[in-house]
Amino acid sequence: MEAKYLEIAEAVKRQIRNGDYLMDKVPSERKLAEAYAVSYMTARRTVQQLVADGALMRGENGRLNVNPAFAVSAEQCKVAMVLPNWPIPSLDKWRRAVAEAVEARGGIVKTVYFDHEDDSVIAEALTGAFSRIFLALPVVTGLMLQRLTPLREKLVLFHHDLTEAGFTCLDASSPENMALLVEHLHCFGHRRIALVNTQPRNEIIDARIAVFRERMEELELEPQVFDFPVKSFERADLKAYEVVRRLIGQGEFGGTGIITPTIEAAIGTLRAVHDCGMTPGREISVCAYGGLESARLSIPSITVTTVKDADRQCRELIETILDRSTPERLLYSWEKMEVWQGESTGPVCKERMESCVFC
Repeated sequence: MEAKYLEIAEAVKRQIRNGDYLMDKVPSERKLAEAYAVSYMTARRTVQQLVADGALMRGENGRLNVNPAFAVSAEQCKVAMVLPNWPIPSLDKWRRAVAEAVEARGGIVKTVYFDHEDDSVIAEALTGAFSRIFLALPVVTGLMLQRLTPLREKLVLFHHDLTEAGFTCLDASSPENMALLVEHLHCFGHRRIALVNTQPRNEIIDARIAVFRERMEELELEPQVFDFPVKSFERADLKAYEVVRRLIGQGEFGGTGIITPTIEAAIGTLRAVHDCGMTPGREISVCAYGGLESARLSIPSITVTTVKDADRQCRELIETILDRSTPERLLYSWEKMEVWQGESTGPVCKERMESCVFC
């Protein structure tokens, strides 16, 4: 059988090629022994082998470092995706697009998950040897903005618009498209439409709510907004379920249509409508901004805003960012969207319309 130290040496080489040490230090012999549950002597032989193979080198201070000649080249695309440690449907297509674009360039993608906004892994990723960092933060505080500013040349912020501060931002859609959902329900005869938000407030959510209000007023309808944002890292879908079930159960909402600024809130809203004994799409129509992948899988399917050939457009936007083909451009978004008709919206129910009121 192959000697244990040779097995460990090959594992370390794979880690180097996969970019594991772009943000982490090379472990010492003692750390290596602990990580692989072997003796110190085995770990020492492993390091000696790695140095002999040209994978590692020792600095003047004795610290182990990756040999630049063995590691990924300086020209190679090295990308970090720094994401919250919980599922976000709206980020799925972007993760795929980044992975495909970087792989096509022979580059490396490292995904780093954080549990809270002060998590030390964020700082470790930001100071790593990456050529591009895609960062998804629920809220960018003033303190965080100060930390990010020196790195803005290689940063891309998901679902924020901080272009005025010089950041490259990937929102993928203009808040103006929120009006499409209002018009969709209006065409179905809905006149008492509410917006339910449980997402943490940031400049993007604020803009979507503002567009909802503006379009409702242009149609001479009374805008009703139920705003119960969760804290960062709390579940917006569960909060939406709790809020909508209470609003319907206590008679605080008597309308026929609900719009949410995210798919997560729509999923919770849909279930609440069902559990209140109503049929989504008949007594109460529900639609959301974005999230086609989750919308298709829902029962009933959820009406959402989307774009044609989203996967292709995602790849094109990511490739443009990676290539810096338009270095002066900071905001990457789809201006033209359309409504994908799901089962969660339909013509207004006359019986519901006659009895509905806004309290």
